[in-house]
Amino acid sequence: MQANLASLRQYFSTTVRWMQHAMRHPRRALRGPQPTLREVLQRAGIPSVNDAEFDTRDAAPMVAMSTLGTNGRFANQLFQYLYLSIVAERHGAVVHVPRWAGTDLYGLIDPAPRDASNLDRYHELDAAQTTRASLRGLSPDALFDSQIKATDIDYWGYFQLHGRLLAPYRDHARRIFTLVPAIEQHIATALARLESHGSHLAAVHLRRGDYGYDCFFRAPCSWYAEWLRAQPLDRASTVVYIASETPHQYRQRFAPYRTVSARDVSTLPPALDWLLDFEVMRRAHTLAIANSSFSYFAAFLNKRCVRYARPSVEAMQLVEFDPLNAPVIFTNMVPKEVHQQLASLDKK
Repeated sequence: MQANLASLRQYFSTTVRWMQHAMRHPRRALRGPQPTLREVLQRAGIPSVNDAEFDTRDAAPMVAMSTLGTNGRFANQLFQYLYLSIVAERHGAVVHVPRWAGTDLYGLIDPAPRDASNLDRYHELDAAQTTRASLRGLSPDALFDSQIKATDIDYWGYFQLHGRLLAPYRDHARRIFTLVPAIEQHIATALARLESHGSHLAAVHLRRGDYGYDCFFRAPCSWYAEWLRAQPLDRASTVVYIASETPHQYRQRFAPYRTVSARDVSTLPPALDWLLDFEVMRRAHTLAIANSSFSYFAAFLNKRCVRYARPSVEAMQLVEFDPLNAPVIFTNMVPKEVHQQLASLDKK
């Protein structure tokens, strides 16, 4: 019982942190209006799903998420859709969501939500906003139980469940998050170019950008370099892929390994470098993630990785982990002076 309560507290702590992070760093234009994913794909000559292709059948029962695509960025949306699809599968229901990134990337064509104001609501954090009394106080994974009526509901939350709760649905996630052929062709070309540099692909995620406060810490590059050098890797056949907003700053830090980043191998527009970062991490043989749902989800989907690592402020280094038995992120608050210490270490 105590273990279950501790797990539940960890889960809600993670969710609260992500809600605060999403509110502090909403998707916004940095230099004026930014093109949508659909527009970027169209400019690159990649066909997108036409609105006419959407299934508008009046299906019942249903599970909906009217906020999908607007409540968090890419990885948040993957967790949200995965959760909704599991509930739908467990209850024989149909997913109803707006158009989102997964529509064009994965060909996920679902009916748009019917009038959400007429649906019961399940709020992941606030039981008072859960309008169906039988669901108040229930943790999100409890709704996987087919004996609980969890359909005809508009769900709100981030649904970043502990890895052991999602582990039974790993193959399901891999199946639904399969790139459409037109995009997969670009990824395959980039991977072939990567493999020309080395047959063993090691990927590291150095998340910078909106990180550097609370639990969202910027792990120093030196942690990743030291961990990689300690692994039994053949230096002649290993290539290190740097997934980062600023990969050029770190290329020399991984000597003697050869380093590559998205711009070296991608045939996609620069605006989609993040997608190649995600797909490379999803397919790497060795993977060191950030304290980030983005790289965690890539690790969760990965089919061929033989060693996973993530940064720990407590250990002040990378620690190995199993994405099927780990929290999505570490949620302990990091003091400001520790953030400053990490920033100083990152320069060494």
